[in-house]
Amino acid sequence: MVDCDSQCNLTAFSMQDTAIERAWQDDGNSIYRSIELVAKTIGDIRNRAPTQINENLFLFPGDLLLSDFEDRLGDTWNAAKGGDEGALRAQSAIYRSIKNAVAKCQAEYVFLDLGPNLGALNRAALSGSDFVIVPIAPDLFSIRGTENLGSKLEKWRREWAMCNQAWNGMDLEVPKGCPKFLGYVVQSHNLRNNSTEMTQGWQLFRNRVAAAVQENIVDKLSPTAKFWLSRTEITTSATSPIYTV
Repeated sequence: MVDCDSQCNLTAFSMQDTAIERAWQDDGNSIYRSIELVAKTIGDIRNRAPTQINENLFLFPGDLLLSDFEDRLGDTWNAAKGGDEGALRAQSAIYRSIKNAVAKCQAEYVFLDLGPNLGALNRAALSGSDFVIVPIAPDLFSIRGTENLGSKLEKWRREWAMCNQAWNGMDLEVPKGCPKFLGYVVQSHNLRNNSTEMTQGWQLFRNRVAAAVQENIVDKLSPTAKFWLSRTEITTSATSPIYTV
């Protein structure tokens, strides 16, 4: 698991405070410490191992300072699309750090926990992902948000293709930036059996989710990225997105 949400909820849930403090130290293994030199424009990524949570589970700890990297990613995006090596090293830093961590623990699957936004940090984190799974609350705001999400994913796909076309170097692996839309997770933690009106209202918007996702995400992405939507709807109480690299 990789905690790329600057709120660090996954890290706080998985690790003791003393272990988190060690991960945040100068020689620690948080995701920020791995890309710190890139963020400060004074070097490249550090090869840091993830923290072992149990026999079969490892965590690349989150770090509140990771949000500082967002400005660097935004500032270098246009240059990256033109093939600038320094800019591409910044855009691919999270991807390359995760690959190093995977090699150290021989992970078979990687799950990225991202923040609830469509900013440069999530664009970079998603660049090497195979799939994206989106949490949706059955309400008016989430349904409206599918329009932004579909447009952003489609735009990022085209722009990452530009990065790959512009880069011809051999010593830097640039991620493809085309995760497939695997489906969505419908939150149901606000359902109350003792409130008829809440249940009916919740169900009203829930019935509109599939159509909104199909129109605003699947139909936009299918012509260019060949994305596909899982028809199976998963019910969960999760509040953060989970992505698979």
